Amino acid sequence: MYPRVQERRRNREVAAYLPALGGDEARLGPMIIDHALRAIRQNGFWVKPSERVHACSDPDDDILLECAQAAHAN
Repeated sequence: MYPRVQERRRNREVAAYLPALGGDEARLGPMIIDHALRAIRQNGFWVKPSERVHACSDPDDDILLECAQAAHAN
């Protein structure tokens, strides 16, 4: 992968996961963030929610429950 493409991919991943990692990129530092992203890439898998969920007070959080349901999380 080209360096600029890798950088854009990392930036998108950081933006997506940063709130779950504790929020502040400057406080966490690039080494911790890169380690967390690597662990997510190595251990995670893609799911595509097939059913909509409307259970959270913040509608943006419903996607987490939809993904958990699609992955048959328990």
